[in-house]
This record gives sequence, C-alpha cells and structure tokens, in this order.
Amino acid sequence: MGLLGRAKSMMQGWATAPPSRAQYYNAACSEGHRLQGRRTEGYQALRCPTCGEGIFVLPRSPLPEPPEPATPARSRVAAAVEEAYVEDDPHALTDPVASFEAPDQPEAEIDWVDEIPTEPEVPKEVAAPRPVAQGPPKSPRKPPNSEPRGTAPGGPIQAPGPATGPKVPAAPRPSLQEWAWGHRNALLVAAAAVLVVGAVAARWRRQRLDELPQIAEIGRAEGLKKLDAGEFDAAKKLLAEAADAVNALGGRFEGAESIRHGALEAAIFADRAPAGIAEMVEEARTCDPKEWPSRFAAHYKGRSVIIDAPISDVPDPARPGSAYRVDYPIYFGRGPKPEGHGRIDLTGFRLFELAQPKVGERGPFGARYRSVELDLATSEWVVRFEPDSGVFILHPKALEAIDWPSSEEPEP
Repeated sequence: MGLLGRAKSMMQGWATAPPSRAQYYNAACSEGHRLQGRRTEGYQALRCPTCGEGIFVLPRSPLPEPPEPATPARSRVAAAVEEAYVEDDPHALTDPVASFEAPDQPEAEIDWVDEIPTEPEVPKEVAAPRPVAQGPPKSPRKPPNSEPRGTAPGGPIQAPGPATGPKVPAAPRPSLQEWAWGHRNALLVAAAAVLVVGAVAARWRRQRLDELPQIAEIGRAEGLKKLDAGEFDAAKKLLAEAADAVNALGGRFEGAESIRHGALEAAIFADRAPAGIAEMVEEARTCDPKEWPSRFAAHYKGRSVIIDAPISDVPDPARPGSAYRVDYPIYFGRGPKPEGHGRIDLTGFRLFELAQPKVGERGPFGARYRSVELDLATSEWVVRFEPDSGVFILHPKALEAIDWPSSEEPEP
C-alpha cells in the first residue's frame, strides 16, 4: 500500500460511524394476521388487533450492519430462481413445551400492549407481504384479561408500570361482628368492670349529696366559731369544705354567703406573710437585686396581708390616669429620717372595682402579694396584689385575735 492508500485508510478511521438504520418487523399471529412496525431496544409483547392473539417481537439487533456487497450482474439463472420463488405460508405460533418450574422463583408477568402503535412508513427496500390465502372466517376470540391492569372496563388505556415483584394477597379484615365474637371474653370482663365502677360512683355521689348539708352546717357552726377564736388553720379547713358543699348544692343552703365569705377570711388570716409591708420593702431594698425575686417567691408571693386605710383617690373619667388609692404611706430606713418610700398599686384590684368605695371610706381588707418591685422612673418600691384575692374583713373578733391594730397599720 502506498502513501496515498495509508492516508485514505487513516481518514476513514477518523470519520464518525454512520447512524444505525431503523429495523422493521413483519410478523403474523397464529390466525395469520400480519403485523408490521419498527423494532425497539427491548422486546415487544403485542396483541393482534383482529383476534387478540399474542405476538412476541424480538428487539433490534445490537450488531453492526454488514457492509453491502457489490451488486453483480444478475445471471439468467438467478433471475429465473427469484421469479420462481414463492414465500411459504406463515408458521403458526404454539406454546413452548413446559420443561420444569423453579420451586422458589415466582412466575414472571408479561405486560401485554393492547394498543398497536401507528404503522410507520415502510421503506421501499422492505418488500410488501404477499397475500395469504385464508380459510372460512372465524369468530374472533377475546383473550382473557384483555383490559389493561389498573383501568375499569371501557376506560382509558394506561401504559403498564414497572414490575414490582409478585403480589401477596392481603388477608381479609374481619367484620365488627366477627371481631367482637373473637374477643367476647375480654369484652364481657370490660363491660362488667364498667358496670361495677359506674355503680360505685353513683352510690358515692348519692351518699355525697346526702352528706353535703351536714358538711355545710358543720362549717357554719364550727368553722365560723373557730375563725372568731383565732384558730385559723382549723377554720380554713372546715370553711373550705363547707364552701365546696354549698357550691355543690347550688347555693341552696341557709347562710351560704356567710360560709363562702368566712372561708375567704379564714384563708387570709391563715396565710399571712411573716413580715409587714414596711419590713418587706426594707428587706427588698437591702437584698441583692439578683436574689430578691427568688427570695420574694419563696417567702412572700401568694401570702396575705391585712390593711386598714382610708380611700384617698378613685378613678375619674375627667382625670386620665386616676385610680383607686389608699392613704397607706410606706417608709423604710433605719435612721430617724426615712431614706425612701413606697406605694401600693391597686390597678385591676377587683375588690374595689366591684364595691366602688368613695373617698374617705375605710375598712380592713385582706389581699395576697403578687410582686414587690423598684420603679426606676420614680425610685419607689411598688407593692402589687393578686387581682382576685381581695376580701373585706367582717369578723372583728378575728382581728382582735391577732392584736389588731398591729404593725401593719402605718405610723402617723
């Protein structure tokens, strides 16, 4: 090979491979009906649109196409043989002979395509099939399961999804009656337990209703007596039970209001704070600001105090910012001259909002501490009470039992 030949072969090696040509199939079903189309990358399991028989179509060949041989001049003998050639009838498709079945492998499912793709244009080099002689017409047989899976009869045909393995049939769920019959022993035991609990609860409730008037009477007679005598813990317990009994009876008991009010008073006397307001503010002033909140929560928050001071101011719509105030000055400091002062904030205090006292009126009342904080804007210690904790003290003998007036009353 000369230099020119070697260059020519090298250029042919650099050239891109020619594109693969489309491959077509021309097959017939077992009834003799012809199907034509284009082969795909995978096999095709088709059904004949006429009779419904299955037809397998092999995929396109992965091998490269052989080069076209040079076309020699046909001889007379070859032309005569080609003209005498007659295509045989199509072979009927039959089921393969069953050889053996693997015991542990599930039978594979074949997704049949009922819709035949549109027949493409066959190139001229593919010869048209010759007509096949057909016998007497046969009634078309509709194969079983002709409807695609996942669609109702007559509905739209959907493309088959990917294979997900063998399907395991779900166990049927028992009905409610069958389930109840299978658990009848447990249900009988549960029903018996519910009946017993219901009977015990009904009996206890009936007994409780019979005892409520007696509990209320004991609170009115014994609880109020112990409140006047200064036995505040015992009075608190008896009157609290009596108040619950009166509420359970719907207030239909003689002396119900005195029992309820006595229960509130007894709780105020029994839960008094260990120090007065002035002493508490002095403790807050001298305590570490970081430690005071926890100390207040441990010793004072929720505890009660009794105050007897006249009303110095009331809310007035004409004066914005006006509110209920009591003439109760708070001074602190160990020297002869007070080092500072505080005030009581009665904003939201429901006892006065409901009673609506006037300026100058006074009467002892009890309340529970909510907070004691320093107002940085005014440098005052502000004492606030729980909004719903107020109660007027109506038992003077209870005040005498604590030596009232005590240190809670401010000095003039």
